[in-house]
Amino acid sequence: MFSSKSLKLFVFAVSFIIIVSVFAVSSTASEDCIPEIIGKNIVYTDKTALRFAVSPIGVDKNDIKLILTKPDGTEKTISSYEESDVAINGVDGALIFTMEGVPASAVCDEYSVVVRSGGRESEPLKYSVAEYFFERLYSDGIINASFDNALAIRQKSLYLDYLAYAESSQELFRNYYGEQGITLVSDYSFIGGANAVFANGKDSMLSSGSFYTAVTADETLSADKRFLNKWTVTYYGDEITTASVENGDTVEVLGIISVSPAYTDAKGDYYLSDEAGRRVDYDTLGAISSGDISYSGSTGKFEIADGALHFEDGSAESKEMSAKYSLSYPASYNVTVFEFDFKLNQAISSYPIQIKMAKQTYPVFYKNTYDESYGTGYKLCMNVGSEYVPLGTPVGQWSTIRFEHYYDKAVLKVFVNNEFVFDIATNKGSEGTSEICLTSNERGADSDADLYVDNVYVGHFTKTFVKGDPK
Repeated sequence: MFSSKSLKLFVFAVSFIIIVSVFAVSSTASEDCIPEIIGKNIVYTDKTALRFAVSPIGVDKNDIKLILTKPDGTEKTISSYEESDVAINGVDGALIFTMEGVPASAVCDEYSVVVRSGGRESEPLKYSVAEYFFERLYSDGIINASFDNALAIRQKSLYLDYLAYAESSQELFRNYYGEQGITLVSDYSFIGGANAVFANGKDSMLSSGSFYTAVTADETLSADKRFLNKWTVTYYGDEITTASVENGDTVEVLGIISVSPAYTDAKGDYYLSDEAGRRVDYDTLGAISSGDISYSGSTGKFEIADGALHFEDGSAESKEMSAKYSLSYPASYNVTVFEFDFKLNQAISSYPIQIKMAKQTYPVFYKNTYDESYGTGYKLCMNVGSEYVPLGTPVGQWSTIRFEHYYDKAVLKVFVNNEFVFDIATNKGSEGTSEICLTSNERGADSDADLYVDNVYVGHFTKTFVKGDPK
């Protein structure tokens, strides 16, 4: 099956059909009269083709047609198609239907398309030439084409030039001659997203007026441990500006906006650590060493599930399950780094995670009683002094925590998803075991909370402490 976007325009053709009309004077042939051209003119129609790809799965190729309904309600039936010789969105042999003849002056006209085959009909798809060009420019990022990408630079120039030409066509053919007073393409609001799901279920929208829409992630994106549960929103105007929007929040569209997921830099790896150290990637491990775990309960267990270490919740109240990561100290060092990706699938009343390093224990909590400027609902916090300090990551999403423990400064530096959060005072704790433990607290029989951990890094080295500005 295609996503709705896969049924959209895949190839466009701008056809400037030039017909040379010759105005000649006809007269009776004579020895003193020869043919003479006395006028020159052209007829131009500025027509653009719309093309739609249809999956061949579940259709009768001998009984299939595409019905296109124009804005005025008239229908056009297209029975002929070509079979694609390249895969489209992973589907081989797609059936390509082409509708010729959308003039530039009708760039914003929205057409409704359905496919009928074997007595069945597809869900309708609505599309316009303007939406195609906006999608290519802003959803696909062509508007930000870099100077070294020759193809993207040429695409950007063509798309912008076509939209400018379309607006001139609208002004002349429809607003001046036609006296229809239509909205020009430059007056439309457009929102396009990469992997975004908007409130109306589409992945892009075009509107002649401003509108609000919620931005959410689908299940596939939500399960991606790189996704930070927020979006980068880019506004295109006299200047290009960006802002961050939380998953599920609403954005106002007053012009042209594109949204894309905000990811960690990890991409399944160790996002800040290129130093030598111990790294544990559970995607590559088939079993867990008994020397790397400890458990004081009776029913919980560890397992590797979906490429991560799973702390499976048991029924023993207030018992601990710990994963241990040891690395011998070098002769000289001042910093220990502990970094890991994690996800917890349920908020709980007691701490879900403790990090034990250098004789210190750092509990991490989920709380919903904190400064409302950070939003509402359960989000990860650390207890610093008597205050809960939000780390900004919600339940059910993959996040990355990095601790840098500076022994010489007695400071713990905390990063979340590649962003500095705060420095907290701690004890030097340079003596004792080199073992670092990541502990999941057992919650009792009434809890279904499960903790997942991956991409663990431990390192000891020399590094200069730089004080950070807390978020």
